[in-house]
Amino acid sequence: MINAQTLIGTVLGTVTLQKVIGQGESGVVFLAQQSPTAPQVAVRILSPAAIQTPGQGAAFLERFHKEINVVSSLQHPNILPVLAYSKHDGMAYMVMPYVSGETLHSMIERQGQLPLSLVANYLDQLSNALDYAHKQGILHLNLKPSNVFLTNGERLLLSDFGLTKMDIERQASHMRLLRAGRPVGSLDYMAPEQIMGDVVDARTDLYSLGVMLYQVVTGKTPFQIGTPQQIASQVLQAPPSSPHLLRNDLPQAAEQVILQALAKRSL
Repeated sequence: MINAQTLIGTVLGTVTLQKVIGQGESGVVFLAQQSPTAPQVAVRILSPAAIQTPGQGAAFLERFHKEINVVSSLQHPNILPVLAYSKHDGMAYMVMPYVSGETLHSMIERQGQLPLSLVANYLDQLSNALDYAHKQGILHLNLKPSNVFLTNGERLLLSDFGLTKMDIERQASHMRLLRAGRPVGSLDYMAPEQIMGDVVDARTDLYSLGVMLYQVVTGKTPFQIGTPQQIASQVLQAPPSSPHLLRNDLPQAAEQVILQALAKRSL
């Protein structure tokens, strides 16, 4: 676990860490300054749960460098770019533009169901970003509203892109805890194959996008009731409730798009 407060004032390459603006299981995000005249940036320091020994830490840093080198090549108007990346005292970090707007998660919490015209706009942006990344051979595997930033106007920026192997390792750790009956991170956006530890592909991201689409339309995710084990079982076996029952102005064609994205497939 990273002691974030002790890192404030640390210089990483050309940036100085100023304050913590986010923290979770995957690491800590800092607001940072490059120079007095340059725009502020966000710096994410990764905290890989898989590291148990110094040897594993070295392997993690090597994988991080290989994957982020590919991700940093992504250039799309709806993908938050990686400006720089490196390591410091055994910690991997990456530098990204600082986005001061809210996330899609906070917008849903504030508004609940979103206007259908806005939903269509957001779906178009996110699906275009995913299609672009998938054509580059890059999966996201951690799609959720808290990873979608809203800029001025209605442009979305999808963050946390492409640390595929590290996300798989973190999810595998989650599933070990789940099988042991212990609480784990949110299962709401995970596809069935992620829960099963099976092979993932572009359809995995489309399932998570379908969950997000269901949520912005209805104000809630498809499976919410029960323990983590029960929710995982519902994701694997139960059909989602009709979104039209929760949003009667939803066109049938739109409902079909959502349900098709959430359809189970043979594992």
